Amino acid sequence: MRNPCFILRPYCAVDEDTAIELWRQTWQLVYPAIDFSSRLEWWRQRWRNELVPTATITVAEGNGKLVGFVTVDPRTLDLDQMVVA
Repeated sequence: MRNPCFILRPYCAVDEDTAIELWRQTWQLVYPAIDFSSRLEWWRQRWRNELVPTATITVAEGNGKLVGFVTVDPRTLDLDQMVVA
């Protein structure tokens, strides 16, 4: 039996820095004219205060590294963020 290319698992606090950096990188690719590095603290506050306390966050891990995540509002089942390396 083959090993999967990635695994899905619940978010852990230790994932915070990597998840936020992946979020920044993907948005920077889509919107290159916006300086997302200067907004990093805003993202960190949103992550800590809005997403982590309320959302269900599932991360994708490949070769021991975080390669993506999704955040879902469990009350409405709305997909808020989907980020993939």
